[in-house]
Amino acid sequence: MTAELHVIVAEDQQLNEEQVISRVRGWLNIPLFRSDRILTALRRCYQTFQGFPLPEAIEFRLKLRRLQREKWRLYELYARGHQEYRRLDADDEEIKQLNYEERYNVGIVDEQIYQIHFQRITAQAERLSISIPDHQQSREHWEVAPLTGRWRLRRGALQDLLAAMREVKKERQQAMQAKLIWVTAVTGTLGVLTALVSVLNR
Repeated sequence: MTAELHVIVAEDQQLNEEQVISRVRGWLNIPLFRSDRILTALRRCYQTFQGFPLPEAIEFRLKLRRLQREKWRLYELYARGHQEYRRLDADDEEIKQLNYEERYNVGIVDEQIYQIHFQRITAQAERLSISIPDHQQSREHWEVAPLTGRWRLRRGALQDLLAAMREVKKERQQAMQAKLIWVTAVTGTLGVLTALVSVLNR
């Protein structure tokens, strides 16, 4: 009797499992739940949004953060390398080679960080109509990056450019405040005149 009961329970469990499996298969065959369609839709959304330009400040921050993460990844990688070399009791030549590789790879990332700062500052200066030192006429303001070989403004020239940008922004802000004072004064005068006219009309 109990053996028959076990057989019935086992058959019932197998039937329930088959029903659950067939239901799941049915759900997966519904067009909304098909993984290939979901992935295709997500890929299309990604491609569509990739075509939209990001605001310049957000794009700059994302690039800067990516490069900073890469720099810290290199620091951690070479720190582990130094630990491994100390553990293996490596000779001075191997340690010098590791130090050289670290300086070179971190230097490339540093140059990329400097390059995006340079590009952002010069773009802002152009928007503010501030002249950037000409590459042909004022070569003393320009330098070639040692590792990537790209032309860029020297730090001093970039600082002068930033100071000029701050000055222009300050002048524009003061002009805007002066306009705001005049608008406030005119609005107040109109309010007083309106009140005076309404009192006189009574």
